[in-house]
Order: sequence, then structure tokens, then C-alpha cells
Amino acid sequence: MEQYHYLGSLTSNLGKALQYVAEDRETGEWFALLDWGYGSLKNPSREEWLGWDRELKDRRLKYVVTNTRFLILPGMPKHKNLASQVLGKTLHRLSDDWARYHGHHVVLAETFVDISRFQGTCYKAANWIEIGLTKGFARDNKKYVEHKEIKKVFVYPLYPNAREILSSHRFPHRILMPEFPMMNAIDLNRLPLMGKDSLFEVLALIEDPRQKKGIRYKLQSLLALTLYAVLTGIDSFRGIHEFGKALPLEMRLKLGFRKGITPDEETIRLVLNQIDALKFDRVISAWLARQLPKHKGRAIAIDGKTMKATRSADGKQTHILSAILHNDGITLGSIEIPAKTNEIPAVIDLLAPLSIEGTMVTLDAMHTQRKTAEFIVQEKHADYLMTVKENQKDLFEKIERLPEEVFSPSIYHTR
Repeated sequence: MEQYHYLGSLTSNLGKALQYVAEDRETGEWFALLDWGYGSLKNPSREEWLGWDRELKDRRLKYVVTNTRFLILPGMPKHKNLASQVLGKTLHRLSDDWARYHGHHVVLAETFVDISRFQGTCYKAANWIEIGLTKGFARDNKKYVEHKEIKKVFVYPLYPNAREILSSHRFPHRILMPEFPMMNAIDLNRLPLMGKDSLFEVLALIEDPRQKKGIRYKLQSLLALTLYAVLTGIDSFRGIHEFGKALPLEMRLKLGFRKGITPDEETIRLVLNQIDALKFDRVISAWLARQLPKHKGRAIAIDGKTMKATRSADGKQTHILSAILHNDGITLGSIEIPAKTNEIPAVIDLLAPLSIEGTMVTLDAMHTQRKTAEFIVQEKHADYLMTVKENQKDLFEKIERLPEEVFSPSIYHTR
């Protein structure tokens, strides 16, 4: 880069950065170099395009990266659209790579093209958007010095809704952390923290088991953090702790953590082991059900799990049965299965308090029982989809003898 780029190499690329090398698959020969760094501190064209004020820029600038250098090495054979293809392949992986090395995704790429030397043709061919011109100033230490080199400003949204994410005052849940893959499935902005029927209001129903002296974290804050972590697929005390550390400062403050400091793993473990877990589950399940769209026309899975690292008073592992919304992965309710019984009779107890009218309840072969089917249809006014195996010989043979036209979509009915 130092030898062939007209600006030389970036010897003072402070902060987070990524460098890419494009090479020939067969020979391994390098033919292009790219350098990416922090988004520029001042870019009026970008601010106007995004609708940023000072506050939003301070909160969202970390999600912008700048293509500070792009060089096609000399002596390469002529190749049509080589530059735009290299850019395209880099942009396709840039956000995930940034998350891998620097802990969070990025949403927008920007670059500056010196109009006295280039037209930005390769950026246009790679579908970058031209949004304006610079004013001919450059940062020199803490001052901006006029150099009169006007540049075109190009941006490239790395997500289809990048502009919406960056211009919104809401929590950017979709770009939080790569370690939490379920984050994209749950929009935490849909879960109100304050006000009528908010998360903090229902969490106030949970009694704080701790001694008042020496309490550092509010119970509602700790439980809200736990809920958010669990909704993103976390199932351990350490995971909840890591999730809390990874949250943006604005979200940690919003959750009520003083100075944005979240609890350590041991604190989370001690508190969660002391609260009334059954009441917490019932309160949160009912509240989540009220926040989600109406269940009518949706599918609910009945799923039993043995909980790892748990023991009841008799030393046996705890087994629970849950009703879970397909797609969302939200648990509508759970009950513990007594040690001397099994899941079969517990299904009715699980579904009884839930509002599931118009839904489809899916169950595995264990729950293919007449009493369960009648309860779902007659009492809960829902449909069911059950599995029949050869161990239910009579029913299995009756289904096998049914004529093929019975299963035609035009006359198929689930009840």
C-alpha cells in the first residue's frame, strides 16, 4: 500500500480496523488490498442523509465504517469489473467480520473519492450511493485544516434497513452482538420497560428475597436483564452476565443499572436461586403473551425438557413441560412434572390457564391421547396436530386404511 497507493499506507489508523487481501484462488497471488476503519467524525453529507443530530451521531457512529484505502495492485491482467467485484465480496462479509474481531456488527460503509483523480466508477458499479461532496478540510491533530481537495461521499447500507436502524432512537437490537444469534428473532423494543403493564410493573410483583442492607442492584433491573438474555437464547448464569456486559451503555442505563454497571455471574446466580421461580415464570409468561400479536392462527408446540444442573429435594433432575410459540420461540407457560408421574396428564394442566383459541397445538407421539385431543378441541377451541406411531396399533392401522383422497388439502381438517 505504501508503495503503490497515492496516499501511502495508513500508519496512524487509530482504533478498530480491518485489512483485506484479495488473492488468486489458484496461485495465491495478491491483486487487491482494502483498509477499513472507524466512521469519520465529521461528515455533513452522511449526517444529513441519515437525519442525525449530535446525540444520535454519538450513539450510532460505532456502527459506521470507512473504506480508507482501496488498491488494485499494478501488473494484474485485465479483468472486467474486477474492482467492483472485490468491493462486492468484501461488503458481503464486512459486518460479520467486524463482529468477529471487534464484538459488534456494523450497518453502514462510507468512502471518499478524490474528484481530481477518480469518478468513483467502481463504487457506483458496486451499488454504492453518492450522497454529496466534502468541503475540502482534513483533520490534523485536533484541528481541521483546509486542503481544497473536494471529494465525493459514497455510502453503502450493509443491511436493507440500515438507514432506519441508524436514524432511530430505539435500541438497535439487530446489531447487538454476534454471540447472541436469536437476537434477530426477538425485537426487545416491543417489550415496554416503563408505564402501564410494562415489564418493570409486572416484575414489581416478584418479592425481593434479599436483605435490604447492601443491595447494589434493583431486583427489577436484574430480572429484566435475565429475561432479555433468555429471550436471545441464553441458558446459563455466565451467559446472562456476558450478555449484560455486551449491552450498549444506553440500554444498561435504561434497564436501571447505575453508571451502566451490570451484575457479575455470582450475584446473578445468588439472586435467581432465591426468588420464587414459579411465580416469576407465570407472571412473565402471561405478560409476554399480552405483548405478542394475537395467537389465533398460530402454532404452539408442547415440549418437555430435563433441566441440566438441577436437582429436586429427592436428588432427581427437574423435568418441565412448556408451551412454546413456533417461530418466536416465546414460552407461554411451563409446569414442573412431578417425580412420580409423566408428561401425559400434565398437558391439560399446562394448557388450562392459557388463551389459545384458534391456534394449532403440535404434540409428539407421547401426547396422542383421546382425552388431550378432546380437551384441546372442546374446552380450548383450538386445533391439534399429533403424531401417530405403530405402538398405537389400532389407530395406526385405521389411518393406514384411510383412502388417499382423505388427505387432499381441499377437504383436510385438523379436528
